[in-house]
Amino acid sequence: MKSFKEGEFLFTFSDNWQVIKYDEHLDFVESQRFFKETMGLDFVGIYEGSLYLIEVKDYRKGKIDEKELPQEVAKKMRDTLALICGFYHTSERPGEWRPYIESLCKRETKIKAVLWLEERPRKDKKAKNSFLQNDLKAKLSWLTTHVLVCSQITQNGLPQLTVSDLAASLD
Repeated sequence: MKSFKEGEFLFTFSDNWQVIKYDEHLDFVESQRFFKETMGLDFVGIYEGSLYLIEVKDYRKGKIDEKELPQEVAKKMRDTLALICGFYHTSERPGEWRPYIESLCKRETKIKAVLWLEERPRKDKKAKNSFLQNDLKAKLSWLTTHVLVCSQITQNGLPQLTVSDLAASLD
């Protein structure tokens, strides 16, 4: 199992996942010296032949900008894919990027874009998530049709992944 802390959450992926904490990877961190405006996703993983691009957002203490969020996530996905290609060619650790490049270049690979969104309980959450998912799907239509909006409550589509709320465990 591989566990990663992201904000106030602990993401634990089973051994069946091949996953990296992308935005903390040394290659991404070093790239920020040259491309400060470039954004990166939280996780990139492979599970049973599918490539997962995962962005985590925690709005339990803030308000979601429903117009900007899909655009921001789409930009992060675009930037992440571009940099993975670059890292594969220029990194001192190309082997770490090879599985992601190979997965990305296989036509039969399902690319799954995931927004992990935690927010305060709301009555219209299901409808809002559907709107966000549709907006994100439109912005990512050049890449995939497999777009998911997930949370601890609706963990649909992310197999063998456990997410723990570290803040709740302190209470």
